[in-house]
Amino acid sequence: EDYDGASPTYYQSEQTIKKSRFIGIAKHCTSCDSARKFIKQIRLEHPKSRHACFGLVCGSNPKTERCSDDGEPTMGSPFFIAIITVEANRMQAN
Repeated sequence: EDYDGASPTYYQSEQTIKKSRFIGIAKHCTSCDSARKFIKQIRLEHPKSRHACFGLVCGSNPKTERCSDDGEPTMGSPFFIAIITVEANRMQAN
């Protein structure tokens, strides 16, 4: 389902570590454009956030892969690795 700005369906988890609040959000988007819109909307929903890290994989042949640590050097790459691991496991199951 594309993100159209209305009633987004996504998974969210929060954790506080050393007085820092971390919010993890995951959503399946059907296109890179819808993923970019979703990331933009999440940034708008959390204006006090210092970082909005993300990882995404779009399309196939060619595949578009992107990640950003948004200045938080320990975050962007782990998101991306998790996404491609899930994708690889899903492909092996098929």
